[in-house]
Amino acid sequence: MAIKWIFKRHDDILYVTAEGYDESFSGVTSYIDAIVKEEELKFCRKILCDERHLEYRLSIWNTFKLVKYNRKVMKRPVDIAIVTQKNNYDTGKFWETVSRNRGMRAGVFFDMKKAKTWLNSY
Repeated sequence: MAIKWIFKRHDDILYVTAEGYDESFSGVTSYIDAIVKEEELKFCRKILCDERHLEYRLSIWNTFKLVKYNRKVMKRPVDIAIVTQKNNYDTGKFWETVSRNRGMRAGVFFDMKKAKTWLNSY
């Protein structure tokens, strides 16, 4: 099943709930494009992605390329927190490290409360 998502805004945070599988690079870039478009429409400086029902299937190389793509399409700095399943955590932390190395404020968690605390610390 391809990635499906819904958006909700509360205060200055854009909440994204996603489910399915990230089986293709183009599928994930469509997901990123939708988030960027919504972030621009709602003018949210913080994004919280609940990906606990999203299974990561992309290779590490494609995960690396996604950071470059994400950096290219984000028009302004935002804080991005991702909450994922424990079995996706290592891939998520790799994404976080690469993102931070490229100047993005990114955090990956498997606990929603910790993700919200991190987002609100900025």
